Parts: sequence; structure tokens; C-alpha cells
Amino acid sequence: MNLDYVLFGLILCGIGLAIVCFRSEYLHLRDLRAIERRRERVMRELQLQRLSAQAGDRERAART
Repeated sequence: MNLDYVLFGLILCGIGLAIVCFRSEYLHLRDLRAIERRRERVMRELQLQRLSAQAGDRERAART
């Protein structure tokens, strides 16, 4: 009966470790997605600035 408790404890520890591993991986992937979204937002803002600067250059060239 003592061996049964040890084996049951090992099973519970294994399940606990698996849960912790999955949670850690989920949080890591969530952080990576957030970083990617921030990077894409910055890239969009930079592209909008470049496009608006190009449009301003065209307007100035058309006026002269």
C-alpha cells in the first residue's frame, strides 16, 4: 500500500509538471505574439510617415 501512494504521488507530480510546462509555453508564445504585434504597429507607423512625406514632396514639387 505504501508503494501505491508513492506511484500515485509520482503521477500527480508528472501531471503538475506537464501543466506548468504548458502554461510556461503558452505565456512565452503570448509574449512573442505581443512583440510581433508591436513590431508590426511600428512598421505601419513608419510606412505611413514615409508615404505622407512622399505625398508632401509631390505636392511641393507640383506647386513649383
